[in-house]
Amino acid sequence: MLFWGLISSLFNFLVTAASANSEKDARKELEREAKNLIAEARFLEKSGDLLIARAKYAQSEALVENKEAAEGVKHIDKEIHKKIESYLAQAAKSFSGAQFGQGANFIEQGLLLRPAEPALLFDAALVSSRSGDNARTLEYLDRASAAVYKRQDKALIQQWYTMTATGESPALLKSNEMKHLSEFNALVAKLSEAVTPAEMRVAEIDSLDADAPDANPQSHSTAKSPAADSLGNSICGQMPLLERILPTSPAALFDQANCAELGGHLPQASRLLARYLESSPKAADAVETRARIATFQALEALPEPQKTQVARHYAVSLRSLFERKYDRALRELEQSEKIAPDFPPTEWRLALFHEAMGDTKSAAEHFNRFTALDTSEEARQRVAPHLTALDDWRKDYDDEVLQAEDIIAGMLQRGMGLTFAETTAHARSHRAMAKKEGQRGAFFHKSPIRSGGFHIPYDYAREEFRIAAEHLQSALAIFPLGAEANQLMAIVSLQANDGRTAIANFDAVAAQNLPVSFYAEIRGEHADTAAKCEVRPGELRLIYLAKLDKKGNAQPAGAPAGDDSLGNLTLDPQDTEPADMGKTETRMIKITDIQKLETKGSVVVIKLAKSEITLSPIYMTDEPPYEGPPSRRFANTYTRMFIRYADLEDAKLATEGFTGWEKTKITYHFAESAYNIATAAGPMGGIQIATEAYKISRLVQRTVSALRVAPSELRKRLVEEHGVFEAPAFKAIPLGPTPVEFRTALN
Repeated sequence: MLFWGLISSLFNFLVTAASANSEKDARKELEREAKNLIAEARFLEKSGDLLIARAKYAQSEALVENKEAAEGVKHIDKEIHKKIESYLAQAAKSFSGAQFGQGANFIEQGLLLRPAEPALLFDAALVSSRSGDNARTLEYLDRASAAVYKRQDKALIQQWYTMTATGESPALLKSNEMKHLSEFNALVAKLSEAVTPAEMRVAEIDSLDADAPDANPQSHSTAKSPAADSLGNSICGQMPLLERILPTSPAALFDQANCAELGGHLPQASRLLARYLESSPKAADAVETRARIATFQALEALPEPQKTQVARHYAVSLRSLFERKYDRALRELEQSEKIAPDFPPTEWRLALFHEAMGDTKSAAEHFNRFTALDTSEEARQRVAPHLTALDDWRKDYDDEVLQAEDIIAGMLQRGMGLTFAETTAHARSHRAMAKKEGQRGAFFHKSPIRSGGFHIPYDYAREEFRIAAEHLQSALAIFPLGAEANQLMAIVSLQANDGRTAIANFDAVAAQNLPVSFYAEIRGEHADTAAKCEVRPGELRLIYLAKLDKKGNAQPAGAPAGDDSLGNLTLDPQDTEPADMGKTETRMIKITDIQKLETKGSVVVIKLAKSEITLSPIYMTDEPPYEGPPSRRFANTYTRMFIRYADLEDAKLATEGFTGWEKTKITYHFAESAYNIATAAGPMGGIQIATEAYKISRLVQRTVSALRVAPSELRKRLVEEHGVFEAPAFKAIPLGPTPVEFRTALN
């Protein structure tokens, strides 16, 4: 008996030793790979390939975190910063000498290094404007609007966009008229973000630039928040004011036409749009505007009662698009089809809508019905390219989504420690930490606070999510409302700390009767647990993925959650029921069982009848801000999801500006503080995400050969056709001249 005990002990010792040696060998191999990557990075850096070199350094950090790689990334970031400053200085010199082409070249070189840098985009728009290229100016302004976060910058860009698109100049206004129009523009800005009345009731969300102290809170005019009405109706209530102050302004005429269409007054909308084209004959949106007029005229030709009924459904569909309620907009079009089955414009809209959602079968059916109803050569030419490319688009879309999903799934698995069966020598085992403001040189507290999940080298995480974003840009260029791509892009946007973009992506997902989801660490009841949080009307579903401890260990919470251990990351749009997780532990929380839900710091706290749980979002691209406006803005995005998608209207959003106590501390400590809160206040988090204008350009490049049309013609069609599932944006009223000063300061 003793003999067999000795044998057993010896066997266990040998197995343990072999396992230790194996892990040591694996570690050495990873270290060799990391060193090779550093050597490659240095060679590329010397060759001037800074972005590729940076990616190699980041990959080295991912294998084995090391000082050489981290310092390499910092050095390259400094070099990129210097290069962009140099490009801006040279571009400014060219601009002052009216050498706009040369200036544009310098700016483009900078944009290759940092494609979402606001100063570069602003200057690119300025140079294009001075050289008379309005189309390029509008494209850069689109991208700049997505990149900036401060309210003043966004307002300036929106007004500049109006002046470029319509050719109008600011009118001479009295001070009270300026105040009213500023409030109108604030409503237009909110409508562009599809802010819901529920969100506006529970928080002050018009202070988008609350990342700096405001010595005079009364200095900003603030539009009144509509408590029980839609933003669209609030804006339309201002139309008599616009008509009185700006009777001939193209922007005012366009906005009045939008309101007439929203009210179902199509003859009036048609007349106003005709006046808009007369006052702005070279309007950038002239093609789309003429298409709208043609649709209104076709509707007027319908017999009664079809005309009135279809016009009403079209108006509701438009209101739904403004709110990004795509499902409701689609239902209204389907009702219109039932009322007037022989009306070609409805079939055309339905075809493009289904195409945008990636439902190629339904899209093809409606395209064929359209050509059956409209037998003209023009109709055939409009439809042929779509029918030719649908199958190729579907394949390309699926390929891009699959590649992005692989990257994002891998990052989430690592960020939550879900690599149970793998060698984890390359992964740091300690939990992720969020530092309080005091540790960044500011004025709050001093101890590190544990944030959700496990630490991943930030540079590596940003690089991986950037690559995933590129794949998703391609996918969304093909099917802009595709549920899978939008769900994944929402996750990327959350990692970029860009809540506005994430909500826009989630809107497309929710519209297809699918849950919107994010990943978080759940604390408060038992052991800390990593979970997928699925939010849908009336309920929150928690899918438990792993149990976490303070020593850096993650253990399975049960059976693997789906085939990806992530609760089936993206769900099939055809399967609207909650996915079956088998033996995996899940929990369903009815919204009616939630007594209180609020933002607290950088987390979301949910109070139930007998317990309280905290959701700490998994955030891998940087340290999540712990206190102050940046932390509240960070967590408010997640709280908004419950308001917007679970109908929890009494949730409590935290103020996104400074509290009185914080302002007092800022006044006292500002001189000695080295911490710039703005670095944690804005979106992007180091991930460069392109804008809609860029997506359209990318789609042109990818599909022009398949469609067999000229790139310029395809671009024109895409812009026109996007108006079917994107509401015609209200135009901000110009209140001042276009910018004339070149920007050389980087954010």
